[in-house]
Amino acid sequence: MRPTPDPQLSLLKLLHVAGGGTLVLFGGAFLLLGLRGPALVEASYAAFTLGTLAWLQLTGRGYQAVVWLHGFGVILVPLGVTLCLGGLPASGGFMVWGLIGPLAAMMFLGRRATLITGASYLAALFLSAAVPAEALGAWATLPPAWLLPVLAVSNAAGASILVLATLSHFVRRLREEQERAYALLLNILPPEIAAVLKARHTTIAQHHAGASILFADIVDFTPLCDRLTPAEIVDLLNAVFSHFDELAARYGMEKIKTIGDAYMVVAGVPEPDPRHACKAAGLALDMRAAVASRLFAGHHIDLRVGINSGPVMAGVIGRRKFIYDVWGQAVNLASRMESQGVPGCIQISRSTYELIRGEFTCRANGARPMKGYGPVEVWTLLERTEEPAAESAAAAAPA
Repeated sequence: MRPTPDPQLSLLKLLHVAGGGTLVLFGGAFLLLGLRGPALVEASYAAFTLGTLAWLQLTGRGYQAVVWLHGFGVILVPLGVTLCLGGLPASGGFMVWGLIGPLAAMMFLGRRATLITGASYLAALFLSAAVPAEALGAWATLPPAWLLPVLAVSNAAGASILVLATLSHFVRRLREEQERAYALLLNILPPEIAAVLKARHTTIAQHHAGASILFADIVDFTPLCDRLTPAEIVDLLNAVFSHFDELAARYGMEKIKTIGDAYMVVAGVPEPDPRHACKAAGLALDMRAAVASRLFAGHHIDLRVGINSGPVMAGVIGRRKFIYDVWGQAVNLASRMESQGVPGCIQISRSTYELIRGEFTCRANGARPMKGYGPVEVWTLLERTEEPAAESAAAAAPA
């Protein structure tokens, strides 16, 4: 049997306390009115309820068995009280309290248990209505006429409160789960894309006329892995990429994915941004400055960065594990800029250079052969030539 989650166990204990108190209240009322049969039924079940509460409190075990027992017990007890009072009409509809059984099964056990206890409740309800008071003989003690309205109102009010409280609990839990699921979705997808998926299941594919793609990887990562333990490698990558995530978020750029020691981020997607190239360049400079000025998990690292700008396609891939990705020649060339770049340098293409040359200093490196592209003109991004724009200045501020 699976361990019971603490919140569920706490809720079950709370219901035990509330149920036990209700049973004692009804049992005492019946006893004062001279209705010994119903009082004995209520007292017996109150003792059983308090006993199972003590068991749960002391051991924390037998959770499902306790719920199953109470699921049927709270159906049989109202049936017993109803019959002791002379049937369904004479009891003021006391059988309605049996709804606790299916509701408890719904809350704690699932659909199958709900169907079983629900069918049992309906069977008990029909039985209580079908058995005439004359057939019960000495077993039944009819309540006085003045008590019938009191019983009817008490039973209707109690059942209504029970149903409303249960529905309130389920609605609150449903909202919490929806918020948790949406928060997880936001960790995977851009907010705009997550909102679309939340509203409807549809294929998400977009064309973006202008975007800048940045790839970065850790220089000599493979030899570094040979010297570190798996835990140290994970700590290192987590420290590096977490810092890069913070920088990318400040620039308003969208992290796409990490592959091993490679980091991919894009500007201008999913929302168009005329300054996508400048943001990518500013982020690259901040990333290079970060690795040059600090240690990550106790280690100094160096980066190789590549940027390219151009049209891309973007969309969501997968159904069980979503991933938001971008494709196109601009993405492929950005990857080449990084993989065939120089350690410690930020290599950019002509398309990126044309978009940032008014704000950044770059050094022309001529044409270099790129796999799959032939000779490609490249530049090395060096520094800013003017004060950054408002959004870049905010991104450059320390955390």
